Amino acid sequence: MKHPVRQYYLVLILIGSIYGWAATACATTTKPQILLLNSYHQGLSWTDNITRAVQQELADYPVELSVEYLDSKRRPLSDVWSPMRDYLAQKYTSANFAAIIVSDNNALQFINSEREQLFPQVPVIFCGINFFQPPMIDSLRPQVTGVKEEIAPLETVRLMQKLQPELKRLIVVSDLSETSRANLETCRQQFKLLNETLKIDWWHGLASNDLLGRLAELNPRNDGVLLLSFTHDADGHYLSFAEQGQQLSTAAKAPMYGLWDFYLGTGILGGSVISAPEQGKLAAGLCRQILQGRSANEIPIQRHLSGRFIVDSRALQRFDIPLHWLPKETTQLFQPHSFYTMHKRESWLAISIFLLLSILSLSLAISKKQQARTTRELRAGEARLRTVLNSITDAVLAIDKRGLLIGLNPVAEKLLSCAPLEYVGQRLDSFFVVVDTITRAPLPCLEKQAMLQTQQVQFPEHSTLITSNNQEYQIAGSISSLRDDDGIEIGTVLALRDISVDYTLRQQLRQQKRRFKVVTNSLNDVLILIDNQLRIQLMNAAGISTYQIDPDNYIGHFCHELFWNCSTPCVNCPSLQVMQDGKTAHAMRFRDNGQILDRTIYPVYDEFNNMIGTTVVASDITERYHAEQALLNSRQQLLDVANSMPGAIFQFSSKSDGSNEISYMAESIRILAGLDASADIFSLNVLLGAMLATDRKRIIKATMRAIRHKAVWDEEFRFATAKGEKWTHGRAYPRQEDGTIIFNGVLTDITMRKDAEAKLEHQASHDHLTGLANAALYRDRLQQALVRAHRHGEMLAVVMLDLDRFKDINDSLGHAAGDHLLQQVALRLQHNLRRDDTVARFGGDEFLLLVEGLHCADNLIAVLEKMMLSFNEPFLIEGHELSIATSVGVATHLDGDDDVDSLIKNADTAMYRAKKTGGQHYCFYAEEMSELAISRLTLERDLRKALEKNELQLHYQPKVELATGELIALEALIRWTHPQRGMVPPDVFIPLAETSNLILSIGEWVIKEACNQLSRWRQQKLYTGRIAVNISAVQIKRGQLVETVHSALKESGLEANSLSLEITETSIMELNDEVLHKLNQLRELGVSLAVDDFGTGYSSLSYLKQLPIDTLKLDKSFVDDLPENEESVAITHAIIAMAHALQLRVVAEGVENTAQYEFLLRAGADLAQGYLWARPQAQPDFAAFPMHIAMGK
Repeated sequence: MKHPVRQYYLVLILIGSIYGWAATACATTTKPQILLLNSYHQGLSWTDNITRAVQQELADYPVELSVEYLDSKRRPLSDVWSPMRDYLAQKYTSANFAAIIVSDNNALQFINSEREQLFPQVPVIFCGINFFQPPMIDSLRPQVTGVKEEIAPLETVRLMQKLQPELKRLIVVSDLSETSRANLETCRQQFKLLNETLKIDWWHGLASNDLLGRLAELNPRNDGVLLLSFTHDADGHYLSFAEQGQQLSTAAKAPMYGLWDFYLGTGILGGSVISAPEQGKLAAGLCRQILQGRSANEIPIQRHLSGRFIVDSRALQRFDIPLHWLPKETTQLFQPHSFYTMHKRESWLAISIFLLLSILSLSLAISKKQQARTTRELRAGEARLRTVLNSITDAVLAIDKRGLLIGLNPVAEKLLSCAPLEYVGQRLDSFFVVVDTITRAPLPCLEKQAMLQTQQVQFPEHSTLITSNNQEYQIAGSISSLRDDDGIEIGTVLALRDISVDYTLRQQLRQQKRRFKVVTNSLNDVLILIDNQLRIQLMNAAGISTYQIDPDNYIGHFCHELFWNCSTPCVNCPSLQVMQDGKTAHAMRFRDNGQILDRTIYPVYDEFNNMIGTTVVASDITERYHAEQALLNSRQQLLDVANSMPGAIFQFSSKSDGSNEISYMAESIRILAGLDASADIFSLNVLLGAMLATDRKRIIKATMRAIRHKAVWDEEFRFATAKGEKWTHGRAYPRQEDGTIIFNGVLTDITMRKDAEAKLEHQASHDHLTGLANAALYRDRLQQALVRAHRHGEMLAVVMLDLDRFKDINDSLGHAAGDHLLQQVALRLQHNLRRDDTVARFGGDEFLLLVEGLHCADNLIAVLEKMMLSFNEPFLIEGHELSIATSVGVATHLDGDDDVDSLIKNADTAMYRAKKTGGQHYCFYAEEMSELAISRLTLERDLRKALEKNELQLHYQPKVELATGELIALEALIRWTHPQRGMVPPDVFIPLAETSNLILSIGEWVIKEACNQLSRWRQQKLYTGRIAVNISAVQIKRGQLVETVHSALKESGLEANSLSLEITETSIMELNDEVLHKLNQLRELGVSLAVDDFGTGYSSLSYLKQLPIDTLKLDKSFVDDLPENEESVAITHAIIAMAHALQLRVVAEGVENTAQYEFLLRAGADLAQGYLWARPQAQPDFAAFPMHIAMGK
């Protein structure tokens, strides 16, 4: 983490903003508000003592005190400055402070710079300021006062010289902090008054290891150390005051002195010290004056001097410094004191008896008359006493006033490993040494203290007895003074026992408790232990901080009293619930201060599996909760924005396994793609089905290419909606994530732009009267068509058409009638030519046609015949029926000239040739083409006779169910056997039949013949399935298809569901309401309808939904490339899925091998036909297939 401080304060700022309502409430309270801003962190003894003193001094005053910590001791001031400023500004936006108390220099510097911005005109009281910068103090005026801290290092050195008479060197230890530099300057000024014989070493900014090594080499008599501060060493390591004192004083071989009270008790000897509580008390007193109405400008800055010496008695003992060397009025801390810990009756009885023996022994010398009797009594008493002493489990030793052992019991002898009288008469300290277990320093002479007091003196807790044979025991016990009847002290009695095992166990237990406390306090989560009476037994630091609990006064309180301020357990108390059912529970708590805690409550059992309470673990999820809520709100806002945009935002994912899916699609796609509310907008098949078929394949290819190259997807396509085509622009940018390629993009409706572009382009390139292409556009299209014709090896033709006697119409009926005629001619030409052909007005009454994509001359002739046929019907112009003759000239690029101008010129030449020969026919520029036209006319004449001569017949190709191989249906395919030409292909004579209207009579014959043949097979019990017949759009539009079907079914005796009619996809776009009505009539009759060659035409989802069909036939062009071509695979999957979504069955055409069959079976196709099973035959081999009996399946 690069900026932990900044992130820490950012969290505080966030919490402060959440708690803003609390600050607002504070602004309306009647209690004056006081802000205490500490320079350092909570837990630092100096800061805590100042805070506690301020709180105590203001406790009986009606104020509301807020405490904040700048934490500039552990971190650089520059790191915490800005976050604290933002935090205070956020948290106390509505606060109205009556005064601000700041402790130590950094807080004062902070307020100096930020007060006018954060808390303008609020009085400031400072304390703990040990150096002054006059510009800073001047800038704080007006409304500033406080307590100036004045250290007395010179007085402390005077004390050092008194306690260490042989002192030769003074060592001053400090770190690199600004405070230390100021204190060093004070020392240098005051030390000028010292005797020059005292050498001064300045140890400034050393590393910890270096400093500890130097301290260990000091001379305890000649060296003295003055510790100013060592919060950070040269390496930047932070040490608390307690850690400084303990580590440095333990390492030092010479006494260390300090100037502040926070070092006392850590091993520092002491000195003339500054008191933190006094600083806080004085500052709070000044605050009270301000609250009472006195201006801070009227209150002078007070001085707080080091007024007394305070020393640690243990440090004096460590360095053998006599107490009488201390100056008068010196305060001693940690003096040995007495307290009662030994209460065993037998021990006191033994001691009392022992004292009585001593008294009796002395009385023998006084009363010689009673010596004999006394001797006997003493001996008897001594025997009794020894019996009692021998039965006592504690070791008992008696010492006279000179410190000589006068007696001990057997337990003491065993403890000291000595003979009964071995040590009697010897000084106690010759065989009985007691040291501090931790420091190993000899304990002070406890027997002397006992002699000076009338009460027992207890051995300290950490006492180790070292015997003469170097055995060590942890001991506990007491020393009592032994006095005669006159109260004169005659000796002491020691009663002690070996507690080594108990001591070790206690220390281990303490260590475990310390470790447990360290671990629990290191947790960021709140940890609370509650007993089965709902009383708090344990709370870690996080819990104390979160709930603002007094760390010394919470154990034993009921949780509902401590946390909820109520006298009875809470309703639905989770701890009670856990204790009732024994199951872990979870509960959220929304605190009044805005904090949100996620609590988990666990049952706690003892070693006998009895439930003894619960453990509550609570995590502060305030920030996460609000972040999640903000994320949800942002997500909803983004969804609202996305759904309100004119385009549709989407996300498309392509996974490593090859599967693709729409991860997100805005609701606005329904309007854009013309989808109803029930459509699944996350379905690829639905969206692909909504596209125009002409665009669908291109878009699938482009998408696959973008996935393959991880490239930007940028395409334009059209949706077919009920309101017409919608031009759409899509752009998406890819990114890869764990093997998945994700495209994020938007689909935009560009229909208006396309319409405007098309309109402008149309105006520039079309004739204004007829709307046809003009000469310029025609030339451009012809040039492009020539390139395509050469590339694909196809034929194109330029056709020039001239209206005969057009001038007569203009002269007789007027130019308006002539214009009207030109417009109707243009419409009729467009209606009777193919979609891809171009019709242009060349000028006057001349028209140019561009016919391309021709495979042979027959195709061209069929187009020309259809066009010429359309002019047989008269034109209705202003109430006049006009029969118009035309002269048509045709030139192809195969004639030898293949440039634009030559082709137009050749067509013009051919047209004039046709006009000269009488008009009303077409003439080719090339003579051989004219011969071909004659041949076509001959073929048309032969086709008309074919029906009469029974030259037409039907062949049948099976359709099988892919899953079972059963024969489901037969498709009837027409064949023509010409007497001279032999077998004529259907793609030659069918177009001829359509252009000459022969398709109507041929189509009627096919339907009736197919029905009659199926009837005969059923009578012969050869085949009971369905028969399928192909129909032309011409049959539907111009013929009597419904009547023909009804008649055929009636004559053959078949049910309607035995017949299926197939119409090609390219014919769908030519359908209108009348035609759809006819198809619906057929469907209502029971006839099945199918779309043939699906995927090659212009159909869309909207058209398919209008058609009363039940089957789609997948075109052979897709099946041919399966399963190798991935684009054909994708298109096939899409068509099958779309068909099934529309409740349609899928028939695959042209299946020729097993690989195609297996792929289609896996892809979900229903039926198939092709050479893999059988070629079309006049009489199918029914025995080769298992029969499906159910009709119409």
